[in-house]
Amino acid sequence: MSVTYIVNLTAGRGLTERVWPTLARSVAKDDRILVTERSGHATDLARAAVTSGASTVVAVGGDGTVAEVARGLLGSSAVMGHVPTGAGCDLARALGLPRSPAAAMAALDQLRPTVLDVGLAGDEVFLTVSGVGFDAVVAAEDSRTRATGMTGTLPYLLATFKVLRTYRPRLVKLTLDGKELPTQRALLVAVANSQYYAGGMRIAPYARLDDGLLDVVVVGDLSVPDTLLTLPKVFSGAHRTHSKVRFYQAKEVVVDAPTPLAAHLGGEPAGTTPLTFRLMPRALTVLSGTGAPALVRP
Repeated sequence: MSVTYIVNLTAGRGLTERVWPTLARSVAKDDRILVTERSGHATDLARAAVTSGASTVVAVGGDGTVAEVARGLLGSSAVMGHVPTGAGCDLARALGLPRSPAAAMAALDQLRPTVLDVGLAGDEVFLTVSGVGFDAVVAAEDSRTRATGMTGTLPYLLATFKVLRTYRPRLVKLTLDGKELPTQRALLVAVANSQYYAGGMRIAPYARLDDGLLDVVVVGDLSVPDTLLTLPKVFSGAHRTHSKVRFYQAKEVVVDAPTPLAAHLGGEPAGTTPLTFRLMPRALTVLSGTGAPALVRP
C-alpha cells in the first residue's frame, strides 16, 4: 500500500526543512511526496491525492498543516497519518504520537486507525482547540513572537505576559445547542475538540476526539494576579477546580459579544465574533497511538 506524504517545509520555523531530508530516506519507492507552496495548498494536495486513489495521506508539519490536510480528506475513505514537525504539535499529544519526527515516521506502520470528530468554524476545519478572547489575542502575539525563530511553549508564555498587562475580561454571550446562556464576563472562551493547545496546555481536560461533542471552557472574570496563579495549572488540567472556570458540552456553539472579540482557530488568528462552531462526528480516520486519556468529569 503506497503512502502520500504532504510536507510543509515552513512548519516549525525551519524544523521541517531541516529534518525532512533524513525522514525522506525511509519513504518507499512507491510512495509520493508532495510539498506545499502556500497557505491552503495542503488542502488542495490532499484532495488531489484522494482523487488519484490515495488510501493513506500523511501530514508532515504542525497543527495547521494537519488541519489543512484533514479538510482535504473530509468525505473520503482515506486515512490520515501525522509526523509532527511544528511548533506546538498539540494534536500529536492528543493522539499519543511520538513527539520526535523520526520516531513518529518509524511508528506509522504500528499505529491504529481511529475515527475522530472534526470541528468547524464556518467552513474552516479545526481538530484541536479554537476560541475567543484573551487567548486569541495571545495567539496573534505568539505568531509575531515565533516569527523571530523561537519555538516550543516559551513564545506563548512571553506573549501571554505581554497581553496580560492590558487585556481584561469582556462581556460574552454563549448559545449552546440553541440554548442561550446569560451574558457573562469572561477572560476567554475555548471551544475544544481535543484537550491541548498552545504547545501542551491542557485547557480542556475532559475533551475527547471521538465523543461527538465540543467541550466549551469558560474562564471567567479573573483578576491579573488570579490569572497568573491559574496559568501554570492549565498544563496539568488542575484549573478545572477553579470556581470561575466552567465547563460545558454542545454540538453547536455560538459565541457573540456586545463588542467584537478576537478569535483564533486552532491557535491561528481568525477574525472576530460572532462565530459559530459546529461538530462533524466521526468524520475523519486518523492513525493514532494510545491517545491522551481524558479526565473524568465530576
